[in-house]
Amino acid sequence: MTHPVPNFHIYVPVGVTKAGRELFRMAVKSILRKFADAEKKHDWKDLFLTAPEIDVQRSFHNHVEKGDPRDVAIFCFIMIFRGWVIKSKEQK
Repeated sequence: MTHPVPNFHIYVPVGVTKAGRELFRMAVKSILRKFADAEKKHDWKDLFLTAPEIDVQRSFHNHVEKGDPRDVAIFCFIMIFRGWVIKSKEQK
């Protein structure tokens, strides 16, 4: 299912090839679709802004085991946004 959203633009550093730009454009588009579906399905309401780190880390590791890289990417984006690093399961 696609969700119509306004286009947004990002700065692409000099030296990123056309193929590299296309890779990230397609990946982010796919990840955003997955994220929108998850927000709606789970009624998140911007929960990623306030979720405790331990919950995000746990969800990240659970989704790695499930195998969908889009879900993993969503949790990576959240950790990047929040300034966290990925911790091993034992460190959580």
